[in-house]
Amino acid sequence: MIIVFDVDGRYLALADGIDPSEYADSIGGTVVTMVSDTPTAMHEPLIDGTWHIPEEVIYANAAAIETRWRLEQMPAALETLTAIQLGEIDILGTEQQWKDYWLSLRKWIASNPDFPDANKRPVQPS
Repeated sequence: MIIVFDVDGRYLALADGIDPSEYADSIGGTVVTMVSDTPTAMHEPLIDGTWHIPEEVIYANAAAIETRWRLEQMPAALETLTAIQLGEIDILGTEQQWKDYWLSLRKWIASNPDFPDANKRPVQPS
């Protein structure tokens, strides 16, 4: 796979039929033969011929996963808290622990400095 980079190091998409070498010469750019085809749609080419996933893409994917997880956990935590309040006795954790967990889930959003690190998720009472 051949990629053309402009003088500022940005990669350019070329229309079919455009000769990469001629185009690079006309703009003062560089033609790079990539070491492989694009691994995934998230990868972007680097001028050294390798691929990388930009940090903002990594963050956005992790944030989407954590948001889905949070949205799944919140109703379950509230249901468990309600069950405890109604007298269910076979539930691990105390009423206060489940309240704290639910409140922690509410705060598991982008403004939380630990978000979206899955290793720092709120921990369910056990």
